[in-house]
Amino acid sequence: MGGGCIPSKIAKCLVIIGALNWGLVGAGHFFGGDWNLVHMILGTWPGVEYAVYVLVGLAAIAKVIGCKCHMCKMGAGEGGTCSHPSGCTCGDCPRCGAK
Repeated sequence: MGGGCIPSKIAKCLVIIGALNWGLVGAGHFFGGDWNLVHMILGTWPGVEYAVYVLVGLAAIAKVIGCKCHMCKMGAGEGGTCSHPSGCTCGDCPRCGAK
């Protein structure tokens, strides 16, 4: 899943869940079915179902804005690479562990 901080990883998982769910909703409508997995799993708890939708939306906003934490800034975030050999001066590189 890549590096980065825990909130960034959680946001990524929520965005993937939301994207897959919307893909299934769209495909279900083409084939005459209701393939909304979030509703299938949580439909008996509408409050929890709506909370999941809100969390997915907030996660998408967080991913668009980007994480500004130390771990993500130092290249441990989405697809980043360690910048230590070319001048990381943080003193404790979260990616390669260099001091």
